[in-house]
Amino acid sequence: MISLIFDHPAQVSDLLLQKDTFDGYIVGNILMTAKLSFVLENTEENVKVPYKEIRPLVSRFASTADGSDPDHPFLMSLQKARITLHAPQSYQNSLLAGADDQSTSDLIRSLVLTFRWENDTLTALTGISYSAFTTDKSAERLWDQAIQKAFDHLGISYTL
Repeated sequence: MISLIFDHPAQVSDLLLQKDTFDGYIVGNILMTAKLSFVLENTEENVKVPYKEIRPLVSRFASTADGSDPDHPFLMSLQKARITLHAPQSYQNSLLAGADDQSTSDLIRSLVLTFRWENDTLTALTGISYSAFTTDKSAERLWDQAIQKAFDHLGISYTL
């Protein structure tokens, strides 16, 4: 598990709210607070809602929460926000196929990526949801490296 602190939060806000970068991910939960709060909690493990279907609502809330321009939503206009996404199963399978040790692959429920805006800081936290305890951290290292590579490829600067 790693925590990335983004140097330019507006770039990542744009990726989350305007671009299709995370549209294939599955929604875990979303909490956004301004003068009002927007909460979306996926309580059914079998219900897989793509972020693509929810992004317009998230974007609309972020843009209207403080009366800003609806065409330019901005996470930073909120008091706080948390968006938890799960990597698509196809991506998870592909990533884990490269693991040296496949013994824990069956224990992995999902690869989790949580974006958090709080105290004027935007972070992304990686994690893995397991169905049972394991001491093997090789999958976590793969996931952490993959996320870092993805943000590097997008030209997004961050600190660990």
